Amino acid sequence: ATSAAFETAKEEFLTKQAAISDRAAGHMGLALFYTDLGRTEEAKAAYQTAKRVEPEFVPARINLAEMLYSENRPKEAEREFRDAVEAAMLEGEEGLARDALARFLIRMKRYDEGIEELRQATELMPNHAQTHYFYGVALNSTGRFPEAVPYLEKAIQLDPYNLEYLTGVASIMRDAGKSNVALKYAREALDLQPGNPQLQQLVRSLGG
Repeated sequence: ATSAAFETAKEEFLTKQAAISDRAAGHMGLALFYTDLGRTEEAKAAYQTAKRVEPEFVPARINLAEMLYSENRPKEAEREFRDAVEAAMLEGEEGLARDALARFLIRMKRYDEGIEELRQATELMPNHAQTHYFYGVALNSTGRFPEAVPYLEKAIQLDPYNLEYLTGVASIMRDAGKSNVALKYAREALDLQPGNPQLQQLVRSLGG
C-alpha cells in the first residue's frame, strides 16, 4: 500500500513539474526529486534542461556543479560554477554564485583564488552572515588573522544567536591570544546552550 501511495504521489509530482516545464524551477524540482531517488543521470538531464529553459537561473547551475564535483569531475564542475557567476552577473545577483565558486576553489586547495572570490562575495552581500563568517575563517586559516577579525565580528553582528559562529570565533580568538574577546563570545554561546559541557569547558579554560 505504501509503495502504491508513493507511486501515486510521484506521478502527481511529475505531472505538476511538467506543467511548469517552461520554467527552470520546475526542472530543478525534478532534478532534486531524481537526486533523492539516486537517479543521478536523470537529475543531471533535468538540470541541463533548466539551464536551457532559463540560462540565467543560477541555482540550477550551482546544483549541477556540485553534482559534478561529487562525481570527481572537477574541471566540468568549475566550468559550471564559473558559468553560474557569469549568468548571475547578467542578473545582478552574483554574490551567491561567487560564494559557491569560492567554496569549490577552497575544497580544491586553491586558497588564494577562493579567498578572492569570497572577498568579492562579501562586498556583493554585505548582510550575508555566512559568507562573512566563511571569509573570516578562510583568512584566519591562511595566517591573516588581523584581516579576518572584522569579518568574523560582522558575521556575529548579523546573526548574533548562531552557535557555530560564536564558538568558532571564540576558538579563533583564543588561539590568537585574545582571551578576553574569546571569553565574551564563549559566554554568549553558553547563554544559548547552558547545559553544553564543551561550552562550559571552553568558558572555564578561558578563566570565566
